[in-house]
Amino acid sequence: MPLLSTEELTPPEAVQAEALKGVALHEAGRSGDGIKPETIRRANSIANGEPQSEQWVTSEAPAWFARHEADWEEGVDDVPGQESPGYVAWLLWGGEAGSEWVEEMQQLYLVRRAQEEGSVPSPGVSALAVEPSHLAAIAAGKPKRYLEGALGTMHVDGPLYPIDYYSMRLDLKRAQLQGEKVVVMHVDSPGGYVAGVRETRRAIARAQEQGVYVLAYVSGMAASAALWLAAAADEVVLSPLAQAGSVGVVVTLARDGEEGSTVEVVSSQTPRKRASTNDSDYIAALQRRVDQLASIMLGEIAADRGVAVESLGDGSVYAADDAVARGLADRIATEADDWMFLGGSMPLDYKRRVRSVTAAASTRDGAEAPMGDENTTAEAVDNAALGEVERLQAELQAAREQLAAVEQAAHKAQDELLRRDAVAMVETHVLGGRIPQAKRGEWVERAMRMGIDEVAGMLADLSPIVAVAAPVGHGGAAADAVSDDPRSAEVRRANDMLARFRAGRGA
Repeated sequence: MPLLSTEELTPPEAVQAEALKGVALHEAGRSGDGIKPETIRRANSIANGEPQSEQWVTSEAPAWFARHEADWEEGVDDVPGQESPGYVAWLLWGGEAGSEWVEEMQQLYLVRRAQEEGSVPSPGVSALAVEPSHLAAIAAGKPKRYLEGALGTMHVDGPLYPIDYYSMRLDLKRAQLQGEKVVVMHVDSPGGYVAGVRETRRAIARAQEQGVYVLAYVSGMAASAALWLAAAADEVVLSPLAQAGSVGVVVTLARDGEEGSTVEVVSSQTPRKRASTNDSDYIAALQRRVDQLASIMLGEIAADRGVAVESLGDGSVYAADDAVARGLADRIATEADDWMFLGGSMPLDYKRRVRSVTAAASTRDGAEAPMGDENTTAEAVDNAALGEVERLQAELQAAREQLAAVEQAAHKAQDELLRRDAVAMVETHVLGGRIPQAKRGEWVERAMRMGIDEVAGMLADLSPIVAVAAPVGHGGAAADAVSDDPRSAEVRRANDMLARFRAGRGA
């Protein structure tokens, strides 16, 4: 069953206009030689406002825009009358408006697929790392905000679900593939589910190992799981109005037989994360589990920030100046930091923070922390997906090579058939006296170049070579008998010319 409606798959008017402009430039010869006919058919379909396929919107189109985004430069390749092929390719499928549209549809598709498959969890026994006043938003599935910018970006916005962590890892991977050296984490989140945090911290660490500078800019709140993620960045910068804190883990349970009634288990290291818990054996077991999760969380944040665990506080949320004083962030933003949220590039003279510790995500006391079953499964799924992609890429390359070999063999067979027909046609005209024996090969090559029918038509307009009688002796009468053999005719004609020459000299 499709997850996107026909209305959602219909290109908006702005996308249609850009595609129409691209088609016009293509017809004017501005697209170069590399555009395939199917690309133009798709561009015309978009320009006409026809609904597109779900596969195209969520897979093919995003790959197209990612491939052609770097092929043109604003103010250089889009000058009227001087449009480059790269700019035309960008326009054909909708340009900037098309890129934004398919990205929005792709996000919508991922969310709906996750909901259909049941991978968006509901509050229950799943562990949460969330600021208390935002628990309702987690349960309701509050819509997310996505900020655009010229830098590589990674969005940590609103209540965080496992699918959001997956999207963050995709953002990081895309930035690496596009050669981005700076990635800004836009953070404004009360936290969310624990499952997926550690895998995302691993992705941040791997990006840093590849030379990517990861900067976390907190515009509103970095609470609980959001702070857990931000702490893995090379630098954490807070807006003057930002808040950070609420470390700790909580598990929410529904009371048996009491609809709407819940009980919460809060990590004991952060008592203000929630109210007191009930004292029972079952709750005590959950308490130990929550405490273990909180120990990992607090240890990793403290190690990332280079501070003592005690400096992180008791689960309270702190204003920007208090958060910096505690070491939860590096500094408060100034006007010089506007590039972080307005877009643009990092200033060349920007003084980067040098981490005092390695951002080895998911470590404790310098060693790899044990992963829970949930997180191990998530990592295994990621690895399996990457393996499947590599396998499909290998199969695609093998299919391409096989297709190239088949095309080469077909061309060779076609050439052989054409030569056979050309030789047969030329032989017919040799026998008809229109082509000398010595010119047989030249006419075959001419037929190969110009086409058999064209050359056959030319030869049909020629008169046969006239056969002449062979002389009898010197100056004698010519024989009346004439051979039909073209070669014999050529010999007789040469002898006749020789006889006439000798006769002329004798005269």
